[in-house]
Formats: sequence, C-alpha cells, structure tokens
Amino acid sequence: MFSFFSNMKIRKISHIVFVKIVERSRMPCFYVDYNVEDNLDGRFDLICLHMTLIIDRLDMINSKKSIAVRRILQEVFFDNMDLSLREMGVGDLSVGKKIKVMAEAFFGRMIAYQKAYRTENAEEELSGIILRNFFHEDFSKNDNALMLAKYTLNERKFTAKISEELLLKGKFEFSPL
Repeated sequence: MFSFFSNMKIRKISHIVFVKIVERSRMPCFYVDYNVEDNLDGRFDLICLHMTLIIDRLDMINSKKSIAVRRILQEVFFDNMDLSLREMGVGDLSVGKKIKVMAEAFFGRMIAYQKAYRTENAEEELSGIILRNFFHEDFSKNDNALMLAKYTLNERKFTAKISEELLLKGKFEFSPL
C-alpha cells in the first residue's frame, strides 16, 4: 500500500497523534473538575475516549492515508499499553493476556461511544456509558458523567472540523479547555 518511507512517515505521524491524545488525557481538569480517578483505569478510559474522537475524525476523512494512520495509531496505542504494563512489573507471560483484555475494553468502548454519538439522545446515552466505564455505576457521580458527556460531544464537534491536512500531519490541536 505504501512504500517503506511512507510507512515510516505514517508511523511517525501516528505517534505524534498518540502523544497529543495522551497529553490531552492527562490534563488536570479531567481529574479535578470531572472527578475522573487519577489511576490506571481513569487514564485508560480518558485515552480511549480521546482515541475514539480522533478515530471518528479519521473515519470521516476515509482516505488511504487516514485509514493507514488509524491502523498504525491503534498499534502505537497497544504498543504503549504493552510497554506500560512491563514498566509496572507485569510478567512477560501475563502481558499478552492483559493486552487482550485492554483491546476488548478499548474496542467495546469505541463501539459504544460511536453508537451513542449517532443517537437522538446522544448526551444521555453517552452519560450512561461514561457512568458505567469511568465511574463504575457510582450514581453519586451522575453529574460528573453528564459533564464529561457534554465535553465529549463538544469535542467531537470540534475534532470534526480539524482539517484533513492538519490531522494527517499531526499538527492539529484539541479544543481549548
């Protein structure tokens, strides 16, 4: 599909996009204002949420290059999860099993978010998904889930307007917080 040098360029762009996703997911406001737990699960959920927003935009573009960036972006994500697990001391024999669980969680979340985006009551649907995934159905966190759902829908509108050129060069920004 692409030459060796093109593949290296796609990998570099995908890495830059992933770093932007992680940087956004590590913004203190998510842990302070939205009350997301600052732990492995909370960070994973925020990365999944922002990955889904960018993947959604890449799918809207639907070019050979955007499809390649999408694929490599997911590889970079799972390579990063693998490295993180190893750095945390997870044994080699367990890493693969844990990555499989994380992949199932990521793809399940991505499908649920994308489905919710397209419903008439997207905010309510998304809020329920966020309450389940981020807050483990702690109903005292309903307001936080609703705030995060509103943020997500606003961010989806913003990311939908990122130009193809900027996104596929990794030179885009998320919305101001």
